[in-house]
Amino acid sequence: MRCLNFNNSFIKELYCCSADAGTLLSVPGLRACVCLFLFMFVLAGLCFCVSAQEYGGYTPHIKIGAVWDLSGPGSMSGMASLSGARKAVHDLNMQGGVRGRALELVASDSGGRLGTLLTSASALAGKEGCSVIVGPTHAALCRSLRGFAEEKRIPLFLTAGDEPILPLRGHPVDWTFSVSPPITAQVKSLFPRLKRRRAVPVGIISSDDSMGQRAVLWIKGYAQEFQVMAGELQGYSNSDTDIISQIKRVRTAGAVTVFVWGRRGVAPMIAASMQKLPGRYAVPCLLLDDVLFQAIRAGATLVTAAPPIIMQDSISEDDPCYGSVKRFIAAMAGDVEYMSVREVIAAASAWDAVHMAAAAMRRSGVSRRAVQGAMENGDIEYAGVMGLFRPVKRDHCGLVPRSLTPAVLSGYGWRPF
Repeated sequence: MRCLNFNNSFIKELYCCSADAGTLLSVPGLRACVCLFLFMFVLAGLCFCVSAQEYGGYTPHIKIGAVWDLSGPGSMSGMASLSGARKAVHDLNMQGGVRGRALELVASDSGGRLGTLLTSASALAGKEGCSVIVGPTHAALCRSLRGFAEEKRIPLFLTAGDEPILPLRGHPVDWTFSVSPPITAQVKSLFPRLKRRRAVPVGIISSDDSMGQRAVLWIKGYAQEFQVMAGELQGYSNSDTDIISQIKRVRTAGAVTVFVWGRRGVAPMIAASMQKLPGRYAVPCLLLDDVLFQAIRAGATLVTAAPPIIMQDSISEDDPCYGSVKRFIAAMAGDVEYMSVREVIAAASAWDAVHMAAAAMRRSGVSRRAVQGAMENGDIEYAGVMGLFRPVKRDHCGLVPRSLTPAVLSGYGWRPF
């Protein structure tokens, strides 16, 4: 044990030395007080030894659990997320950590499989004792991971998906938060600009699965709020090879801009259709993929509600997210230049998830309940690389729509639309 070797002879020697004082120790009760003091001193030393053995002589780290696809088809995005999270942990630790304690990232591989995802999350929440969990890689796994977090009462910071995290009647949400731009914030950012630029009516094409149906409800709802004329919905199956017939139908109905919603896996199919039928298209930022950029060379125009990291070359110093974007790029040490746009968004989302969790811990404490309370009580405002976040109880993402930039992709990169 790394402590002083207190033993009986040591105590006896101290006691004898004190006894030589004679006069003082002859005072009634004083000798008992000296013995009691020595006993307490020895006990404190022993407690220090136990503490030093248990924690290796330093305060234990705060563990942040992460579950992404580090193998399988989604491994490129998963590894980008892991890189972003590691850089975020290093960045925070260089600033002194959280409440004097260092952060530690505990990453687990879900491999794109639901069973593995939940098993990994269970180990992170249980055996590893993580304060929070961040992940996953794919939007399709978000609902299952949300269910786990709500059941186990551990804060979860989603890094995928664009479904709003809103506590609704009959569907309580207490422990799930998100740094992934919800479709609500994206539409609020994009539709007013489309209207001002006279790029309406908007034709809507979406996958016909449950995720697509939920997204369309939000898209149509905000189209009505912003008085943007939206045509009849055209759906497609995830097994379709193109959406050419759907594009033709919405254009025949008068659409000036075609808004296409879908999962990331359909990006190649959408890109191929855009190349054959050039025109103006709008997509959610989470659908951005390098294959879509090929359609730009064929004459198509691509519009999106871009997070700050996408606009890194033109972001203003007055933008509240400017500092985070520059710090993220510096931390990634040039890796961003070699990443696909999908990988950049994955790394940026992981960076923001770790930093937002740390902000909640700094505010209220490192326990799971403290993190959850800080996120719900409106105590957190975080300017990240994916946008400005102000989470509250009624909105567990809190992404401010104006922190996204309606942007168009041209041959010279992204520029404000």
